[in-house]
Amino acid sequence: MGVSVYNGKLYGDLYAVTTAETLGNGSAYWRSRTRISNIAGFGLLRDEAAVGKNARLSIHIEKQPDGGSGGLLRQESDRMKADLRAAGNTLDIRMEWLTDSGNRLPIVSLNDSVILRFPLPSGAERELLGLYFIGNDGRLVYAGGKLNGEWVEAELHRTGQYMLLEYDKEFVDVPSSHWANRVIKALSAQHVIEGVNDTEFNPQSAVTRAEFIALLVRLLQLKPVDGAAFADVPSGAWYAEAVGAAAAAGLTEGADGNRFMPEEEVSREQMAVMLLRACEIMTGRKTGGANGSVDRFADQADISDWAQLYVRAAKEMGLVHGRESNRFEPLQPVTRAESAQAVYNLLGLLH
Repeated sequence: MGVSVYNGKLYGDLYAVTTAETLGNGSAYWRSRTRISNIAGFGLLRDEAAVGKNARLSIHIEKQPDGGSGGLLRQESDRMKADLRAAGNTLDIRMEWLTDSGNRLPIVSLNDSVILRFPLPSGAERELLGLYFIGNDGRLVYAGGKLNGEWVEAELHRTGQYMLLEYDKEFVDVPSSHWANRVIKALSAQHVIEGVNDTEFNPQSAVTRAEFIALLVRLLQLKPVDGAAFADVPSGAWYAEAVGAAAAAGLTEGADGNRFMPEEEVSREQMAVMLLRACEIMTGRKTGGANGSVDRFADQADISDWAQLYVRAAKEMGLVHGRESNRFEPLQPVTRAESAQAVYNLLGLLH
């Protein structure tokens, strides 16, 4: 169980909570029904001996004045080369244990489910919204931002100051008239994709297998895995941990025996297979394969046997689309714009 924060107010249970007192300063105190050993979920204390049987948890939430955010947003807009716009109040969230002996023990890391929710502001571009943590160095760190009805929510992993922002990133080679402009903006705001540099995205460039697997690993939030998963993946390569995580999760089985071929361009049929596997990992269930409810691609016969069912299922689910004349062109490389669109389709399907 966990506690949720809605626009500065607390809701939900905290380890079988039975009573709660709200004080004038905005703090709230809970007393556990039975044992307090479950506080280990907050990642600081491990047993009741450390705090006492009747220890209380204090959660303090305070809205910060808006005056100081302007300079921070200008600084971070310049650093990130994006237009950052405040879309809600800055909240300062602090937690501490009040022990039986009267000591106050601050909680910094949160391992349990603590959800911060901001109301969806009117007039904001929904797909550009996200929650950001203000680090001790004054830099903003993306903390997530899933739309849930009329709320923007994210799971907190540490206490501190958070703000809701619109993140509007422009690339000079992806004008508003480009077919993938909106998709690239949305995924940039979710920090799933990046440009080749601060100002360019190279939408028509081919994507390597290492780049695409790293993209999916970021999307799935898989934990990095050390060690070479394949013979041709050096342990020091920038993609080594992502490939290791993908192999451990069943996202990829390699391309040829014990090789991954990281620098090879990912083909469109390979992309379809990885997308279906990513979908299965995110949902925790098998997709079930194609059922023949949509038309086949005009060049369906050109798709490799091992990829046939995956490609048909991906098409039925709306994850992939053909190019001109309903041709899938399975062996052709995937462009950066196409990979962004495919990942966007996957997110839309799951949300």
